[in-house]
Amino acid sequence: MNQLKVKKIASVLVILLLFPIVMIGCNDAPNAEQATLLDIVSTSEITAEPTTEITPTLEVTTEPVTLAISKIDLKALEKDIDQLSIAISNAGDNEIQSILDTFMTETSWEVSVLYYGNQKNGFWTSPMMELPSDYKFTERPPYLNAVDTGLYIPELYSSAFENKMIQTMCKPIIVDGNIIGVVGIDVFN
Repeated sequence: MNQLKVKKIASVLVILLLFPIVMIGCNDAPNAEQATLLDIVSTSEITAEPTTEITPTLEVTTEPVTLAISKIDLKALEKDIDQLSIAISNAGDNEIQSILDTFMTETSWEVSVLYYGNQKNGFWTSPMMELPSDYKFTERPPYLNAVDTGLYIPELYSSAFENKMIQTMCKPIIVDGNIIGVVGIDVFN
């Protein structure tokens, strides 16, 4: 009975010492199937003598991390968004599309899409795009974050269609102390 307890304790010690090594090895192999300790224990037979000494080795590898850095002059982009905000704040709903389209043709930015959404869920884009009838810009993160922070500039993301990085900037339009909507722009980086 004593020898059985010693073997169980030795087995537990082997598992505890092998776990970090196995996990590092699994994470190191780029195409290897990830294994858990339970997989290893259930598919392997572990035998150890109570006097067996295990010396784990730890190999650390480092891989370069690539961060997407915006090449966009954010201050200049914000200045243009401010000018656009002034134009929209002085316009009626029937003029907004024309203001967005004019900005798109006259800007030097490489724009993916320009958009404006108001408090009543009116939503305009340039270039124009078809959206579901139940689309509510006021419930979307760009709108909510811009209203919350005053200027929303999320991390760069990759465009699904153009295979380019995109920088977004959204800003609320404020008239007489009230937010009337949010203007946003997605610019290729």
